[in-house]
Amino acid sequence: MFRDKRILLPLVVIVLTAIVTAILVSMKKPPKDRPKEEQVPVVKVDPVITRDLQLKVRSYGVVTPRYETQLVAQVSGTIQKLSEQFVKGGFVSAGDVLAEIDARDYEAVLIEAQASLKSAQAALEQERAQVIVARKEWQGTQGEPTALSLRKPQLAQEEARVKAAMAQVTRATNDLERTQVRAPYDGLIVSRLVGMGTYVNPGTSLGMVYSVDTAEVRLPIAQNQYQFLEGNGLGAEVVLKADVAGSEASWYAKIIRSEGVVDRDSRMTYLVAQVSRPYEQNPLLPFGLYTTAELSGKHLKDVVVLPQHILVDGKLPLLDPQRRLNFKSVEVIRIEGKHAVVRGDFGVQDQFISSALHYPVQGMQLKVAAGTENPPIAKRLPQEPDTEPNTPVPDASTPHAKGDAG
Repeated sequence: MFRDKRILLPLVVIVLTAIVTAILVSMKKPPKDRPKEEQVPVVKVDPVITRDLQLKVRSYGVVTPRYETQLVAQVSGTIQKLSEQFVKGGFVSAGDVLAEIDARDYEAVLIEAQASLKSAQAALEQERAQVIVARKEWQGTQGEPTALSLRKPQLAQEEARVKAAMAQVTRATNDLERTQVRAPYDGLIVSRLVGMGTYVNPGTSLGMVYSVDTAEVRLPIAQNQYQFLEGNGLGAEVVLKADVAGSEASWYAKIIRSEGVVDRDSRMTYLVAQVSRPYEQNPLLPFGLYTTAELSGKHLKDVVVLPQHILVDGKLPLLDPQRRLNFKSVEVIRIEGKHAVVRGDFGVQDQFISSALHYPVQGMQLKVAAGTENPPIAKRLPQEPDTEPNTPVPDASTPHAKGDAG
């Protein structure tokens, strides 16, 4: 009997548990059905503002002189005098005497050449007198006189000696002048390689001078950026910028030529900008300075500048009057960095969606975020060559590399 109780008791517990569970389940009320809420994306909108715009093309380059001249000796001798301005960093004017070579030997050669010229001229005068005498002697005689009897060969010989003597005087004068080394133009002395007492030969390098009347900057331009320049950039205005003494300085330049070939390494074409009197600018524009450049490009009419990320396959998402998404095809003129310049047929009340849409579908319902429900509408702004605080104008940038542009 004890054994029967051990078997019966668990069965009773299981049955009672099942009965209680069934009663509790039957007493549970089903949850009330909640109405389904439609998930409408919330977006921000901005008015479509058209404007006239001047494009910019960015580049970079190093300031270089228009001319670089290696000063060399043209005669031999000892350096006897050096100008105080003939030092590294010295400014000189065209024609200034920078160095003087011992001229005593060349003065003596010139005196000898002048004496030889005087002697040859005297001999020529004597021969001319003899020619006159010879002609008189033949007057009244029969027959034609020969050239020798009229002393024509002797006269030609004396005339040739005079010309040779004159050439010697010219050569000696030139050599004497070359003992003075002069500045070829207004320039900046970059180096001096000789000192007092240095003996030089023809061709010996004395120093280097840069012209300071004009500075040049070679600007590399990518091939796909030429479409944004008028006339391939020739004559374009350029703004050069650089860090000088801890602050940004700018200078105005102008494109004066193209080098006309594509660099085989960088695949760039170089435009050359010029700046007049770089060392008279305020602040001065020193040679060797690394600068960035902004070239004035084409003028565009009735374009829109907007964030590039909102374009979807070349289409601009607009908000229609029924608060639905409407994709409008636009002409994408330029995409650079975070912004794009587009042109299209826009209405006065058109608003574009400035916030990102994860799964945009044509005609989908949208909800406008608070604060942008009724944005101010402005159909057109005047030309703005620079950037606005909220919609910066993109610039075409060539690959920005440190160091010399050339």
